[in-house]
Amino acid sequence: MSKVFVGLFIALLFSSLHSNAQSRPKVTPQMVMHRVDDTTKDASGWYYAKSTGGNFSVSLPTRFSDFTIQEAATKRAKKVSKMYVVGGSNLQGIKFSVTKMPMASDGSFETLVKEMTTLSLPPGTPSKLKKEKYQHHNSISVTTTKDSVGGFTKYIELDNNYVMVQSIVFNTANKKEAAACADRFFSSLKILGD
Repeated sequence: MSKVFVGLFIALLFSSLHSNAQSRPKVTPQMVMHRVDDTTKDASGWYYAKSTGGNFSVSLPTRFSDFTIQEAATKRAKKVSKMYVVGGSNLQGIKFSVTKMPMASDGSFETLVKEMTTLSLPPGTPSKLKKEKYQHHNSISVTTTKDSVGGFTKYIELDNNYVMVQSIVFNTANKKEAAACADRFFSSLKILGD
């Protein structure tokens, strides 16, 4: 993946993707917006977000956008990489997102999680790290805090060399409100196909 693609992902999703960008040409990623501020609610009043093309759905406590980011094709690229994203922010500024993206082929899932944790917002050393199974997939849940920003993130290793990143990013003044939504948000993720 290119530095531009990774940089855009950091800015949009408060996370980053491991990359060997030095040896690759610069390319401009393309974003396709499928829905903006979608208001589709489920029976409980939360918003039902089904990714367009990402084969996953999740419930969010706020309106959401659904988009795909595609790295532009290059002569050296054998395959065009895509990331599938749903996410939104509530009135308190708490950000909820789920991203399905390709894993770098030159590292393990645990290495990817470690690198993404140090590059994500908030960056820093995890205060909590929990390995578990989600559905039948390996997952690692991480809690980080730095200065006035905190985050709850779940990384899920998929069978087809993809990873799901499900995250809540919040101002530490709103940690209680973010934590109140966390269990429901994280447990609502449905992986519809790898």
